[in-house]
Amino acid sequence: MHFHRRKVVRMESPDIVDRILEGMRFERGMDLGCGDGFFCESLLKYVKELYCVDADGESVEIVRSRYGDKVKAVKAFAEELPFEDSSFDLVFMANSFHDFDRERARAEVDRVLKPNGYVAVYDWKKDYLTVGPPPWIRMSEEDYLRTFSGYELVRSLDFGHHYALLLRKTKG
Repeated sequence: MHFHRRKVVRMESPDIVDRILEGMRFERGMDLGCGDGFFCESLLKYVKELYCVDADGESVEIVRSRYGDKVKAVKAFAEELPFEDSSFDLVFMANSFHDFDRERARAEVDRVLKPNGYVAVYDWKKDYLTVGPPPWIRMSEEDYLRTFSGYELVRSLDFGHHYALLLRKTKG
């Protein structure tokens, strides 16, 4: 998203979730760095139980008021997730992982993800500089593949100014 005349303008559509997770179903999923819950409704089509996690309490309250009991909204840092080991089938991250302490957040994602679980990433392309986060914090697809070594690439999608990766955990 970017700011234009003091209003948030979204450059994405919630249907990107359909393209990333097409044909899949999960018992328990997490939207990590969920913000205001923009992708929650779409994710609910693919997961039986959805946890929307963000470090910002105001965002968590927005998600709670918007979705009520349909999701479990949790205030937590990506680097210190309050969940048991191997408790999620899917961790979805849209425009968020580049803001985390990458090493600690990846370790937490590894910890809470079940063997053969999936990580879905939707993020800004490094060379799309018109809007979005500063280029020096952006991650390329190759950066994600290095960060999530021990995962196999299942899908790679191009969304113009964004890309998406679906990775499956193959170790641990």
